[in-house]
Amino acid sequence: MSGPELGDPLLWNRPRWYGQSPFYEVYFLKLNLPATGSGTEHADWRHALWIRYTLTATKGEPPTGEVWAFIFDAQTPECNQGAKGAASPADVRWQAEFPIRIGAIGELTHTGATGTLLVGGQPLQWTLHWEPARSAIGLFPMRWMYGARFPRTKYVSPHWDVRVSGMLRWGDQSWQVRDAPAQQAHIWGTRYAERWVWAHCNTFVDAPDAVFEGLEVQVQLGRWRTPPMRMLYLRTSEIQFFTRRWRTIIQRRGGPSQVWTAEAQLQQSIGRWRFDAIEGNLRLTGELDAEPFQILGACYTDPDGSRRWCHNTKIGRATLQLFRRVGSGWQMVRSLHAQNSCAIEWVEPAPDARIEKWV
Repeated sequence: MSGPELGDPLLWNRPRWYGQSPFYEVYFLKLNLPATGSGTEHADWRHALWIRYTLTATKGEPPTGEVWAFIFDAQTPECNQGAKGAASPADVRWQAEFPIRIGAIGELTHTGATGTLLVGGQPLQWTLHWEPARSAIGLFPMRWMYGARFPRTKYVSPHWDVRVSGMLRWGDQSWQVRDAPAQQAHIWGTRYAERWVWAHCNTFVDAPDAVFEGLEVQVQLGRWRTPPMRMLYLRTSEIQFFTRRWRTIIQRRGGPSQVWTAEAQLQQSIGRWRFDAIEGNLRLTGELDAEPFQILGACYTDPDGSRRWCHNTKIGRATLQLFRRVGSGWQMVRSLHAQNSCAIEWVEPAPDARIEKWV
């Protein structure tokens, strides 16, 4: 078993594609901005940004490079917009060292991101930078999983909890970004998982020291689909909760344990995620929510051509409660709340009809 800290963030951030196929690789950056006049310490969070640089290499075809940009407005969610832009294979620079460049649309380095894309009919431009983190963070309970064939998707956050500064401009709106709470993550592999729900938050009310990330995922192994597997990590200045075993979710119905694999039940959960997890003498419960009008939809295309439907928000709500075992009961250690600033993503093999905006 290992902990979540993986060491050198540059090592974990370096591109993993060197021409092989099938393969895909993704870098994303997400950040939150306060409303005008609201400082980040006790912020009234309003805008959020999600930028995604991606390469997909399908066997026998030239690789495709794309930049995605989604912008969210918690006060006027009808203004939420997203867009994708693609570059020809000849204009994609994706090598073992930074920078990554996707035509004239976007460029990514270990500590910076730039780009321009037409979003909602208006040009969105960003020039952002951050200081390198001390250590990359990973949710997998065993470190060997990052080098083994299973799972076929690897996920690491080289910059799990960073502060981003720079410039963001969208149409006639502009922001001087100063120390915005952010995350920069790196994903690569040969195939997407079958479905998952993921969340990240470093904007808890009156708790600048707290950071949370969670992932619940199902993967396909030949003809067999695994039960949902859950990974959670909560870090504060005082305490850490990390799932050191890859927990599967079990549902009891009056008899022998039955694995929860009901696709309909997962589909109905889009917009909500509840969990209750125990690790040693600690217990973590979570309630994460978003309304359909706070969610933007997009399609992930697997290197094999299959699709996954992403239901994504960066302005969700989160309530976490951390307990410590005392005798035969539980005593609350900390309660954390985030409003209009939690990143949550539900990915399914089919789209949810309640989501009106798709990119």
